[in-house]
Amino acid sequence: MACAAIFGYQTTVEHLSWHIFLGPVSRSSRSICESIKVLISHDIQHATFKAPPPTQQQAIMDSFDFTLKVCRSRLKLVRWIPPLDGFCLNVDGASKGNLGISGGGGCVRNSQGDILLAFAFNYGFGKSLQVEVRALHDGLLLVEENGLRVSLTYSDSAILVRSFNSNSPPGWECQRWWQSASDLIHKHGFIISHVFREANQVVDALASYPCTGVDNK
Repeated sequence: MACAAIFGYQTTVEHLSWHIFLGPVSRSSRSICESIKVLISHDIQHATFKAPPPTQQQAIMDSFDFTLKVCRSRLKLVRWIPPLDGFCLNVDGASKGNLGISGGGGCVRNSQGDILLAFAFNYGFGKSLQVEVRALHDGLLLVEENGLRVSLTYSDSAILVRSFNSNSPPGWECQRWWQSASDLIHKHGFIISHVFREANQVVDALASYPCTGVDNK
């Protein structure tokens, strides 16, 4: 039972069985257990686990003096970062089904977090990356039309942000809006930065709102 529990925690049973099979046929039960212990110890030393085992399995491993190398995830504080100067634009796109009914949303806020402008557009049927580009394009266009001085633009699409920073369109389906957005970026010197989705929740809700079939807002 102990061995079975250990095997269940990321250890290859076939690997151990093959090594035992290659050994002398006349091995005693004690020598077989010692061989298993050595092989498991060797495998564990060269493995890194994302989480510790359950309490029962941990107790079994402790009884055999096995030590696991666990790489624990680090907590990272994620929040909306206000602009130091002027305003910031956050945008997001949503597609229910990818290809599915889609929408885009965005808002402009000042350093106190007050919303000066917001939009939620229904884009019909579209793909995720396509509507991410359209939302960014429409947000930048609204900023230009309203004469707002935006110092930072945030999107939670890493692919989209990389495409503008490398000046390389992400695909032909996005080319029309991507090129227009790129022209606006170079014209006004907009800075495009990636933000985690958890810090983009306001525009995530705005982007999802048109997917319910409502008109543009």
